[in-house]
Amino acid sequence: EESELFGSAAGKSQQAKVLLRVTSNLDTEEFPSGQKLESGLAYLLGQGMHDRNTGSKRPGLRGNVTLRCVWRHDALSNEQIEGLQLAVQALGLLGSLGARARKGFGSLSLQTLRKNDTELPVPLDQAQLNAWLKKISTQCNITEQPPFTAWYSGSRCWALPLKPNGSANSAKALLNEYGRQMMNYRLSDKSTIGGIHGRGLFKSDSRELRK
Repeated sequence: EESELFGSAAGKSQQAKVLLRVTSNLDTEEFPSGQKLESGLAYLLGQGMHDRNTGSKRPGLRGNVTLRCVWRHDALSNEQIEGLQLAVQALGLLGSLGARARKGFGSLSLQTLRKNDTELPVPLDQAQLNAWLKKISTQCNITEQPPFTAWYSGSRCWALPLKPNGSANSAKALLNEYGRQMMNYRLSDKSTIGGIHGRGLFKSDSRELRK
């Protein structure tokens, strides 16, 4: 189905039915290189991206990204168009770009979605996001766990009610609070980093690591 929409060079090669165009203005530095970040952010970045003495090793960028999908009106079925629309929503609500994407950095936040000249609804709060997640869970007809990262009927999502210190609209504050809670969850009960004392939930892991 992916090859049908976006083309493929494998096997019997075929041209894409959907053309994608991305424009962006990721030119606002969220934090510059060399800036020492708060403990939660530094923990999520890890040693490869943040040094305790010299700070961040790479600047974080912030800005807008626009994805435009174009196809001939007779090229796609209604079912394919609905699936494409759902995939774009998933990219904007669950997706991320760049380094440390799995730790929350580079997260995308869907702002607007249009089909031709019609503006489509976008989840604006936690209740609407939960409803959207339930919707795609019921629409997903893949019941066996895929051999790669993909959504299937057994997938689960949690919307965490994090309350960061500082501005509620700050991505940095939210990530820092997430990192602080991850530290509290994963550190041993004998470890304290940045004022965070570990809960000691994985003592067997710590023993194996010391071995």
